[in-house]
Formats: sequence, structure tokens, C-alpha cells
Amino acid sequence: STDRYNGPTLFLRGDRSEYVTKNDIEIISRHFPKATVETISKAGHWLHAENPEEFFEKSLSFFNKTIN
Repeated sequence: STDRYNGPTLFLRGDRSEYVTKNDIEIISRHFPKATVETISKAGHWLHAENPEEFFEKSLSFFNKTIN
């Protein structure tokens, strides 16, 4: 597929989850060339509940960079 979004995009994944693989990151990069992929420590698929502090920190950092 040639679908692309060229704006800044954040993908978050948990370090205890196999939901987003290396192969997925390659696909993400193809469709979202300005994507940032961050890993949340001590978290699986429910990273926002398992490590809310790091989830908030990485999300806020991305939004602040994107706005400024």
C-alpha cells in the first residue's frame, strides 16, 4: 500500500509486549516517515496502566516537541 502520513507521529510500545515487532517498525516507518517509536519500560500491552508515569512523560515530551 502507498498510504502515508507525513506528519509527526508517536508509537508507544511496552518492553514486555511482543505486539510491535522490528518488522512492524519497518512498516510503520514506510507509512509514517516521521514516526517516533518509544518503548515504555516495565509494561506490556496495557502500557498506560502498567507504567503511567513513563507513558505520560514520553507522550508529553512528544507533544511538546511537535507543538514547538
